[in-house]
Amino acid sequence: MKVAGGAGGGGGVGYTYLLTPEWGISTGLEFSVASATLTADTYHDDYSLSLKGEELKFNSDFVGYEEKQSATYLHIPIKARYQTTGTHRFQVGAGVKVGFALSGSYDVAITSLTTTGDFPKTALTVYDEAQHALTTYPNVTSSGDLSLGLSVALSVDAGMHWGLSDKLGLYTGVYLDYGVVNILPSPTNRLVGYDPDIAYDPASTVSPLPHNSALTTKSVDKANLFSVGVKVGVAFGL
Repeated sequence: MKVAGGAGGGGGVGYTYLLTPEWGISTGLEFSVASATLTADTYHDDYSLSLKGEELKFNSDFVGYEEKQSATYLHIPIKARYQTTGTHRFQVGAGVKVGFALSGSYDVAITSLTTTGDFPKTALTVYDEAQHALTTYPNVTSSGDLSLGLSVALSVDAGMHWGLSDKLGLYTGVYLDYGVVNILPSPTNRLVGYDPDIAYDPASTVSPLPHNSALTTKSVDKANLFSVGVKVGVAFGL
């Protein structure tokens, strides 16, 4: 699967305690929204399970797989900061950000999904059996929530403090945050969680094909938050 980053944004408040006119320590609270997209032209997944004591190998073949994910985090930055002196000051900061997940979600769109079942003992392959959820499904969609973990990122920023008065200024700059901790939950799911007992029960009204996010499966090894962009803010002197 291919991964592409998406647009994001955020805001927050910060405070810098100056140890000297040039050096200080910064912290604060920052709110951010991140997004990404997983795509695959084709993808195959299979696993074995039991149907009435007999081994069944369930196969799922995807064409045109696309999954969009979004996450909202609250970050606490801790940085060392250097600035020049004067009315207009160049500033640079470096340190870490610890992020706590507030929410996460995913939306999946699949051009077509084909499911088949192999019975190794009898060398039988079952397909085109819609009553057993083994067939081809066009235009499959799914969505749900994601439970994401703690984020720790290396963070740097640089910019200019434009002095408007003794106690008021405008800050413009750029930043980069590079996550060093895997935020994925434990891989407990399959992309398609086939339940043969439900699929082979003609009286059941429950779907035997729940679709899950790739981030909750072994299809994705790890995910780290990464962001780069511009910052604009108002600075108040105390």
